[in-house]
Amino acid sequence: MKLSDGDLGSKVNEMDFKSYELALQREPFDEFTVREILDQFFQNGRPYIFHDAPQSHAQFKRNVSIAIESTFGLSIHHLTDIFICGSAHLGFSAVPGHKFGRIFSPESSDIDLAIVNTELFDRWWAQLAHPLTSLGKTQPEIADNLLNGLISPNMAHSSTGVGRKWWDLFGGLEVNGFRKVRGRIYRTAQFMENYHRRTVIRGREWVKGAKEDSYF
Repeated sequence: MKLSDGDLGSKVNEMDFKSYELALQREPFDEFTVREILDQFFQNGRPYIFHDAPQSHAQFKRNVSIAIESTFGLSIHHLTDIFICGSAHLGFSAVPGHKFGRIFSPESSDIDLAIVNTELFDRWWAQLAHPLTSLGKTQPEIADNLLNGLISPNMAHSSTGVGRKWWDLFGGLEVNGFRKVRGRIYRTAQFMENYHRRTVIRGREWVKGAKEDSYF
């Protein structure tokens, strides 16, 4: 059972955001500190939206995996290949800029997922790289994402068959009562961790005063 709007409203995660801000200001800010922040906030396995309903967390990911497997014919393990991330996991936005610290809202926030699957990533990548594929103005951003082992569907869905299937799948997906489910794909788990690592480092820059909303 997913958390009701009332439950979520009563669990506004402001204290956790304050803890995150303080963690970003630790001295020295080195690799050990970044690792601790990743472990404490990003990789603790307790998504905010299922904080009091752990059994629903597993079922949610299982339903997503079934939907992806049905669409693409690939085995997606719900425990090792699907991760709830962003504000749905943390309870707040960690993205530097005007959204930084924004509390998750069931009315307006997306459920952001990270899907880790090398075979599907490479299938999509091959279509993006095909000589007849036109990416238009989004090509530099798509290329930069590919360099970092991820594909962001919001800019790469309309130009390939895999992208259109992915967009249609998540556009019509309703899981455990959630309708605004969005999925980003990573080639490996290491690329996903690298993305979170960059978020932490840029968050540090943000809270320390380099507040230019131009990171992403």
